[in-house]
Amino acid sequence: MIGVTEEQVQRAVEQLNHRPRKVLGQITA
Repeated sequence: MIGVTEEQVQRAVEQLNHRPRKVLGQITA
């Protein structure tokens, strides 16, 4: 995750939180 600001990460996390946990599980794993 080069060149990604914390703000962009937070926005991505917020978007992912609205998606099925299955997707989150694959990303956090």
